[in-house]
Amino acid sequence: SSALISNLKPKNYDIRIEKDGFRPWRKNLSVKPELVTEARNIILFPKEPVIEKAAESGIAQFWPSPDNSKIIYLAETENEKPAAEPNLKIRGLKTGAEIDLEQTAGICQKTAPLRPEDAETDCRIIWAENGEKILIHRTKEPERWRLIEINWQNGTAMNFPIFQKPYKTGNKKFETLPVSEAMFDPENSDIIFYSLSGRIYSLDIESGLVSRFSSEEILAFAVSEDSIFYLSENAEAAAGERETADSKYPEFSAYQASKNGKQKIKLNPEPLNLGLENKIAAEFLISPNGKIALRNSRTLYYFNPKTEIFSEITENAKNAAFSPDEKKLLYSDENDIGVYYLEEILIQPYRKTGDLSELARLAGKIGSALWRADGEHIIFWGGGIVKIAELDDRGGINIIDFWPAENPLIFYDGNASELYFLDKQALFKTEI
Repeated sequence: SSALISNLKPKNYDIRIEKDGFRPWRKNLSVKPELVTEARNIILFPKEPVIEKAAESGIAQFWPSPDNSKIIYLAETENEKPAAEPNLKIRGLKTGAEIDLEQTAGICQKTAPLRPEDAETDCRIIWAENGEKILIHRTKEPERWRLIEINWQNGTAMNFPIFQKPYKTGNKKFETLPVSEAMFDPENSDIIFYSLSGRIYSLDIESGLVSRFSSEEILAFAVSEDSIFYLSENAEAAAGERETADSKYPEFSAYQASKNGKQKIKLNPEPLNLGLENKIAAEFLISPNGKIALRNSRTLYYFNPKTEIFSEITENAKNAAFSPDEKKLLYSDENDIGVYYLEEILIQPYRKTGDLSELARLAGKIGSALWRADGEHIIFWGGGIVKIAELDDRGGINIIDFWPAENPLIFYDGNASELYFLDKQALFKTEI
């Protein structure tokens, strides 16, 4: 599926590839003496893609499972007024099976903005890696957590409060713990790691056993298959033993530790200064092969294992994601999408490690931004349309309007090459 055009004079050429029923691909490329100019990863997307309904109407918000085979969604009535107590439901996207979640009324509430793209909910959904358990966190009531255990065979889901301890044993009254963050162990969904008063603990759901991971006060943490990564204030700086021009700001060190906390290594010998005003929010991003990024407020950092330094990439990253080949890092904000290159790219268009490429800047709000499975295209929502952008910026970036969608909620199943998107409270899918 390749073509070679020979005997061209050195100059710039306008290239156009067409096929009936598909959107054309255009590019302005420079041909230089005795060199081959290459264009790769060219995809012609259909003008009229085949769109299927994946779930019926009444979906206000959804959260896909890690393998994209299931969603938990917030259901609303079809009339103009949303239900007083929206219901949470779980749906298998391949089977169509649904499970209603009892005792969850009122946990998640949706705002009613003027524009669909501004709608938000006041809860967080955290899936276990195997898709069999879910944590629900009511963000407007930080101490309210619930655990969902799904049984697809009999179509039921157990649902109960979590992170509680008894303060009266006689009448079984409980005190809710102020847990700020929680996540499942990717290797064992019966284990939950959580942050309480700045310390990390682990909870064995089956036995109820609680273990403290570390005595250090921790700003952020993430759990991978074999390690825990966490960010802690530098001990020397905290004790006043380090004097720098920025000593009024806290300095942090990142660690990689075993899950029992007995072995750990410091990743960055030179502490990271996040600025005092940004101490309240931080998030780790860990790739399957252990590459590390850190997002603090909207500032995105990448950890270079060779230099052992967290390098700032951008101050405008509301979301970030590693590419499927882990050679690139996608970041997006309300109006911008960009890519940071983690490794040198030795095929055209050539890239150096640390290169930044701005892919799109829109006047309107940009919704979800996702990698296509090839790692060479970005799927995103902007201005009421699902769009697709290529990475090749020579002679301009090709961005196509793929399909109109009222809601910015989209997700992509790379294994099946299927894109799911929400439009008018119904979930649709298409091959892409």
